[in-house]
Amino acid sequence: MDYYIMKTIIIFFLLGCSIVFTNRVLSQDSSLTMLKFFKIYVTTSDDSMFETLQDEMGIDPKLTSYSIYVDIRSDSPKEQYLYLGDMNHPSAIKYNWGQFSEKMKAFLISWNRPNKMQVE
Repeated sequence: MDYYIMKTIIIFFLLGCSIVFTNRVLSQDSSLTMLKFFKIYVTTSDDSMFETLQDEMGIDPKLTSYSIYVDIRSDSPKEQYLYLGDMNHPSAIKYNWGQFSEKMKAFLISWNRPNKMQVE
């Protein structure tokens, strides 16, 4: 009888842990899609849209990995930017956010993988 009680306790413990873990992961993912100032360490193998992004930036030859910073905190479209490279380094290339397709902007904003991080 003790074996079954112990087994039940362990099952409920594991179930509770998995629920807590799942809730934390889901809330972290959704918080990433709310960011207005973020960076993404891009690997083109993550999604073909990152190759399309290079097309929209006019990058040739294509990079297999790169970093971008997106700053869309301002309400003014003229003050919203995407940077290729470290935005604090003089070699970074600055693009106006408005030059990218709506599909690309939505893709970058909704990206919720661990390689997207909040800046600030």
